[in-house]
Amino acid sequence: MKSFVLSMAALALTTSAVLAGPNKGSGGSHGSSSGGYHLTHGKEFSGGYFYSGRDHHHWTYWGYSQRYRCNCYWCPDTRCYYYWCPSASCYYPVSYYESAPPTPTPAPVQFQTQTQTQSQTQTQVIRPPGIPTLP
Repeated sequence: MKSFVLSMAALALTTSAVLAGPNKGSGGSHGSSSGGYHLTHGKEFSGGYFYSGRDHHHWTYWGYSQRYRCNCYWCPDTRCYYYWCPSASCYYPVSYYESAPPTPTPAPVQFQTQTQTQSQTQTQVIRPPGIPTLP
């Protein structure tokens, strides 16, 4: 019985990590946008819109992207993911990645703890509806 409970706990932790994907423990969801943020705070360029400086809090979802090896941020107004480019001190759309790659950051450390209990809890971070998976 003890090994069964431990097996079920390990399965629950593994399942929640897989379902939550790269965002678990490293990202999140923030408020929603009322529309037009890119028009008042962004600057139009050949690749769409970019956001100068780090002080932008309109992202509705963010998480670590294995493909780009950095955090990516969902902009609800332009409906695309952005990444921070330190050399330009701005957020660029991921479609501009080849032109101005970011400094790669290590993936967030994921750890597992195991406790023996009689109950089972599963936590899952879910993207808000309409937001595609991280690139």
